[in-house]
Order: sequence, then C-alpha cells, then structure tokens
Amino acid sequence: CGFVLATLAFGGRAGPAAAFHRWVASLDAVGALIYLGMAALGWTAGHFMQAWTPRGADFTLASAPFLVVLNLAILLKVGAGLFAGFMALVAFDRATDSPASGAGGA
Repeated sequence: CGFVLATLAFGGRAGPAAAFHRWVASLDAVGALIYLGMAALGWTAGHFMQAWTPRGADFTLASAPFLVVLNLAILLKVGAGLFAGFMALVAFDRATDSPASGAGGA
C-alpha cells in the first residue's frame, strides 16, 4: 500500500513500484505454493490429522487452524497480484509517455 501511495504521490517515473518486480512475483508464487501445499497435505494426511488431532470447539479458530494458513496464502497471492497489476499500469504509462524534447517541433 505504501508503494502505491508513493508512486501516486511522486509520479510514475520517480515511484518505487518498478523496482520490486521480482519481489512481487516471488510473493505471488509463494502464496500459490503454500495454498497448493496445504491442499496436498490435506489430501494425503487428512485422515491421519482427523484421527490424531483434537477437533476443538465448533465456530472457533481452534476448530480449523489450517484455515488461518490458507487465508494468509490467499492474502499473499491476491495482494501480490493487485500490486503486479498496479506495476503493469505504471509500466504502461512509462511506455506510452511522449518524449520531453525534440519530437516533431516546427
């Protein structure tokens, strides 16, 4: 959020958004891998976890603690995707911006 605000405040050329492309791409991938890893863990070890771990009280966080991990993975994936979209808009603005001097003068 701070990078978006800094880019909006200082403009596309001076904003820090373009410097974090690899970082955002890796966060996007990490979020997807965490989500897929939790799905694979539930698929392979679901019966074991159901038999050996206590269930907890209904409608509390202790009844399904893996949901916290899934929500954090979704947060990483969606947040990185939104920021990547913002970076694409900044890059598009930089690419379509006309040169400052020497173009077609009379």
